[in-house]
Amino acid sequence: MDYQNIRKQLVAEYNRLTAVKEHLLAFGRLDTNDQAQLDHIEAKLQTIRRALRRIDSGTYEICEVCGQSIGIARLEAANDCCRCIACESRINARISTAGRGIRAYRPAFVSESQASW
Repeated sequence: MDYQNIRKQLVAEYNRLTAVKEHLLAFGRLDTNDQAQLDHIEAKLQTIRRALRRIDSGTYEICEVCGQSIGIARLEAANDCCRCIACESRINARISTAGRGIRAYRPAFVSESQASW
């Protein structure tokens, strides 16, 4: 695997996102959409920093959860991923089912029989 090229791509993306972040912050006042975009950018920057540290430490191809290989095809598709497909799937399944059992908000003026959910 060409770590030098991967590092170059990650650094370029990091620099691009940092510039976007600085542009957003330059305006001072952020609306809800700007704040959401800023939060997304910060999460992506954190993921890229983690991938760069893993390249430096020699653990780039190793899943942070189970210690198995992430797989070259997966790393080529998403060069900042840190988990194998099996661990990522388990985590996503837990996230998607975490909200089950929590009743959706129903305004007081809507009766149970009127609610379509």
